[in-house]
Amino acid sequence: MLFKPALIKSIQLFCLILVLFSSDIHAQDFDNYVSLKSSGEVPKKFLTSSTEKYKSEVDKLSTKEKNRIRRTKKEFFLESNFIIDDMLLSGKVMFNDPVGIYVNKIVDELLKDDKQLRSQVEVYIIKSNEVNAFTTNNGIIFVTLGLVAQVENEAELAFVLSHELIHFINQHNLNEYVENKDIQSGRGTYRGTNLDDKLLARSNYSKKQESEADLLGLERFLKSEYDPSTLEGVFDVMQYSHLPFDELPYKKSFIETANLKFPNSYFLKKTKEIEAEGNDDSLATHPAVKLRREAVMDKLKGIAFKGKKKYIVGEKEFATAQKLCRFEMCNIFLHYREYEAAYYNCYLLMQEEPNSLFLKKCLGKSLYGLSKYANADRYDEAHDDYADIQGSSQQVYYMFDKIKPAELNALAVEYLYTIKKQYPEDKEIAAITTDIFNELPKYYEDKSFFLNTQRPANLDSIMAKDTLDNNKDNHKPIDSGNDEDDSKSTKTIKKKSKYDKINLEVKKKEEEKLLTDKSYFIKYAFVDLLKDPAFISDYDNAIESWNKKKREDAYEETKEYKRAEAKRLSKVKQNGVSLGLNKVVIVNPFYYKVDESNKNSPVKLVASENAQKDLNNRVKENVSLAGLDYQLIDKKDLTANSADLFNDLSVLNYYVIENGKHDNMHFVNYMSDEIQALPKKYGTNYFDWVGIVSYREHSNGINLYGACFTIFFPPIFPLAVYNALRPHFNTYVYSELINIKNGETVNYYSSKIKFKDRLDIVNGTLYDIYLQYKKHKKS
Repeated sequence: MLFKPALIKSIQLFCLILVLFSSDIHAQDFDNYVSLKSSGEVPKKFLTSSTEKYKSEVDKLSTKEKNRIRRTKKEFFLESNFIIDDMLLSGKVMFNDPVGIYVNKIVDELLKDDKQLRSQVEVYIIKSNEVNAFTTNNGIIFVTLGLVAQVENEAELAFVLSHELIHFINQHNLNEYVENKDIQSGRGTYRGTNLDDKLLARSNYSKKQESEADLLGLERFLKSEYDPSTLEGVFDVMQYSHLPFDELPYKKSFIETANLKFPNSYFLKKTKEIEAEGNDDSLATHPAVKLRREAVMDKLKGIAFKGKKKYIVGEKEFATAQKLCRFEMCNIFLHYREYEAAYYNCYLLMQEEPNSLFLKKCLGKSLYGLSKYANADRYDEAHDDYADIQGSSQQVYYMFDKIKPAELNALAVEYLYTIKKQYPEDKEIAAITTDIFNELPKYYEDKSFFLNTQRPANLDSIMAKDTLDNNKDNHKPIDSGNDEDDSKSTKTIKKKSKYDKINLEVKKKEEEKLLTDKSYFIKYAFVDLLKDPAFISDYDNAIESWNKKKREDAYEETKEYKRAEAKRLSKVKQNGVSLGLNKVVIVNPFYYKVDESNKNSPVKLVASENAQKDLNNRVKENVSLAGLDYQLIDKKDLTANSADLFNDLSVLNYYVIENGKHDNMHFVNYMSDEIQALPKKYGTNYFDWVGIVSYREHSNGINLYGACFTIFFPPIFPLAVYNALRPHFNTYVYSELINIKNGETVNYYSSKIKFKDRLDIVNGTLYDIYLQYKKHKKS
């Protein structure tokens, strides 16, 4: 692993699933960019079950090894295979995508003389903005989009891949896991070591492996035709990986219009200086970047670079792959609610692609996301502290720190409505614009607040005065630019007339009024839009919608509503929801078997995978018995020809995670174009996520009350002991039905059943869920 530790510690009960896409490297039109997606034949590693992979690796273990080592390796194979498969099937990893095809060609070049090793290695692109690459023990090299976006040339990328190949060849992941077990348990040379010594030992062992991967990777790299003179740049990438892919001063005019100009006080005079990272390795898993740089550069002394190349696959191919990564980063920033990072990423890309609809929409979605969270009083969830940001991008974070929620809402409406007029057929823009417009009356219920006259020419000087007045030195006189003392001037001063004085006084009062109103600049946001009858009509509709929402919110506080809601919920609890659906799509049913008594590995991985396969059959059987038409789509049912299904599952996984992050906030999902295509494809708006967790708890022993009780009733003592000492089982059943057309959760079901997950319990619960979806309400 080049940038991150290779430790595999544990399996989490529910894995986060991320979603992403792709397209042909030579056919991409960046003005109409289409997100990346997987294509072609699904690789075998995506199709083989984790249990099969685990058993296959265990079978290869040497019988000559110590039992302790064999047990540790078995643990590693079990955990690592399930973790890797969760990653492969999460939708975050792509196959046969244009960036992955390009990177694989570099590996082909590095291993052109080692066909056997090449057959053992698979390289996949992972949709992450982190600058990283990491390797698994079974020959998978994951390369992030963020890494390809940051490297300067193909040779730098080839060195990273050479480094990762050594991790695989020397089985660093497996060896580190075994070593860390010895450290943790205090075996062998680690006997008697304290916690600090153990942490230091783990750090030193990991750093030793990273140094080995650097130097042996360099030896492999030098056998290729790639140019070693580029390698210092790799360490620059490591040290500045916390920065955007380019360093470009942000111009405030970028988002401004002829009438909407920001105050200078919303911008820094100087951004924070950039500092290199990665030079402190006291307890790190990797050596300090400075030391790694020196070690590699020392090995290169005296080596001739003549005839070596920065590009072998091709400079054009590298540039296109890198551009694809940089575009795709916008989606990832939006998914993680890093709206300011997405905004600056768009700013950088729009220097070359100002007409890109994808970038315009991304910029609009950034403003939309920030405004939605500001309106909901949850701004801290979407806004990062500008003090933590280095370099030119800090200007963007500072601007969004200073702008007020009302101003931000108006800015989002102005930008989105303008591009909506440019692209009237784009449903995604229309949906986002309408949603944020409907919240504008929270601040500006009277649209006459906004002016329909051109911004006055002297407003710049007024705004500048506001900036100066807020400066620490605002009591100092402003230099007139005339070195000559005014008292000694021989110029004739023209006497002001009465009307000059009156006009000057009026002008001063107007300026004072503007400066008193701290939102003076935003009054000019809609100068041009207010000339459009459609905009005025939409504003009126937004006011009506907002007033309706206020009435509904007020009604929900009344006793009348609360009584009616309690009655409704009681009826639902008694009779079910009775939705009257014709068809439902069931997505990725999950099943986890958890044993609390096993502290090291509470999730029974093999048993969970087997139970999940059986759950699919249970779901199919019971949804059919309920008389409901259905389609079950599951990542475990993929075949070699299922690339299209894989992409659909990726979109849905991303979608459901996105919904969860916004937590009851009405939010137009940023992937709505992809989502809106699915109801037509599957013949229904209704998608159901269902799952079961079987939980085995510790026995709590006999409590004091129970012990005293049995003294008075001795015959029940054996029963009391049995009940106290036997394990307790709970079965949790979960189902969430979402109308993906409008993003609403139609039904949420969560039940705790105080029994083991018997077949009759599972079947009965599933049948009841799907019968309610099918049943029509009684008139």
